[in-house]
Amino acid sequence: MGSMTGYKLSGLILALGAVLAVVSSALRPGVLLIDPQVGATLREQVTVLADYSNLTHITSLTGALGLLMVFSGFFTIRYALGTRSVPDTLARFGILLIMFSVFGSVVALGLNHMIAHVLTHATGGPVQLVTLAVTLQSVKIGISIMAGYPLMLGFGCLALGFLPRFTGLHRWLALLVIVVAVVGAVLLLIGNHVHDLPSGIYRVAQWTSYPMYLWAGILGVLLYKGHAAVTQRVDE
Repeated sequence: MGSMTGYKLSGLILALGAVLAVVSSALRPGVLLIDPQVGATLREQVTVLADYSNLTHITSLTGALGLLMVFSGFFTIRYALGTRSVPDTLARFGILLIMFSVFGSVVALGLNHMIAHVLTHATGGPVQLVTLAVTLQSVKIGISIMAGYPLMLGFGCLALGFLPRFTGLHRWLALLVIVVAVVGAVLLLIGNHVHDLPSGIYRVAQWTSYPMYLWAGILGVLLYKGHAAVTQRVDE
């Protein structure tokens, strides 16, 4: 394929996957740009997914594809991480956590698709369909929460592990990702266990995933360019 190498292709996949994941999430009904549901009931949340059913189906598919592309790129970066140093081991552990988060998030996106399908195409009485959709939404929220913790911890460990490999701007970006990951994890913990606080706390925790995935896109660009920090195995 001409001058295209495995590293370049993996970097391209990682960068495009990160952008696709962020854009799909922002366009998903009820999240950020399309009728955001802050403090909404479960019934209101499933209703907005059904009202924009076509967009729900599209963003569920593209979001899942983007997340899997991100994981594919990280799996290539993992080959540059040795086993002798603490930072590299920490970064490898971070990628493992992100893998679990990606799989959980893909399942949650599949449930989004099913919720919209149930309310727009399934047969049965309206009460039974709404009850089924609300049940699916409850399961989806549980999976999303459990996928959120390894996402925050994973990106935090990955950035901390890569910190010694970077200098200048990229070192500051890694430090920023660590701060964002810690803030997101704390807000997610508070939002799900202190129920008398504003529900927007949980939504802010969700939004912290955006800068982390954008950083993943930057790593993809570095991988495409063959930057030593993401391609060079230091213990060999």
